[in-house]
Amino acid sequence: MRKTSLPGVKNRTISNETGSYLFAALPPGTYRIRAIGPGFRQLIYQGVELPVGARLQLNLKIELGEVTESLQVTAESDNLLGYNTASVGGTISG
Repeated sequence: MRKTSLPGVKNRTISNETGSYLFAALPPGTYRIRAIGPGFRQLIYQGVELPVGARLQLNLKIELGEVTESLQVTAESDNLLGYNTASVGGTISG
């Protein structure tokens, strides 16, 4: 998540386990807020005004994104465990 008040100036933070986040000591100005996270769609707010001495609270509602990962499992059966036979072997010593 980023807030930018001046061209080229970026502030970044990470939300906690409850989804709360905080940018401390930001100068007043107009901000662009971008929220990103794995598995979620990107969310962008443009033109967010932060007046002098104000405390702004935004409740961001991000949506689940599309699943882009795939898992492929391949295996070859070479009788690795011997499950095709009924024989059991072992040694017992006295």
